[in-house]
Amino acid sequence: MLKVLDLFSGIGGFSLGLERAGMETVAFCEIEEYPRKVLAKHWPGVPIHSDIRKLDGTQYRGTVDVICGGFPCQPFSHAGKRGGKDDDRDLWPEMLRVIREVQPTWVIGENVAGFINMELDRTLSDLEDEGYACQTSRSGTRKGEKLLDGIAKELDQMWGTPTATDAIKGGKVSPRPGAMGLSEQTGGSLNPQWVEWLMGYPAGWTDLKD
Repeated sequence: MLKVLDLFSGIGGFSLGLERAGMETVAFCEIEEYPRKVLAKHWPGVPIHSDIRKLDGTQYRGTVDVICGGFPCQPFSHAGKRGGKDDDRDLWPEMLRVIREVQPTWVIGENVAGFINMELDRTLSDLEDEGYACQTSRSGTRKGEKLLDGIAKELDQMWGTPTATDAIKGGKVSPRPGAMGLSEQTGGSLNPQWVEWLMGYPAGWTDLKD
């Protein structure tokens, strides 16, 4: 069974999917308190590291086969200023450091569509420098940016990127031209239950009342 180190874990989407594929998560790294509680609810006993900048990856060398992570999107998102690597929230260098320390067989990364034309090439080059063969699509092409950008545009036409105003019924803000606000499309307000359904989580995944 392949062992997974899940970075920037959020509420465990990567690990949920990878465990359904027969893998086992041996540790998380998530700095926000509420997601940490969700992780502890579903993976009791699995270590949850807090700040990736303080994580020593060498402790997992030889025991972890897969590193996954959706590093912070704020430096690349169309909803922000898109500062890229000049934004201090760009934590790809920290993820790369952990990859170097752990030396897993596989690395899985995720980010927003705006990342494609800003830093995808840098990220893939960093991984290739470490000896990884990189794929950005099912076709396995190194230059998969056009394909991914097309997919992102199609998804935008289906569901708008959620914004803070989508938590209020009738929110009108949409960060991308031509894409309706999510609340405009659904006719209701953004809420945890709907997002759980949209993202494929089991019902009540983020409910901590019990």
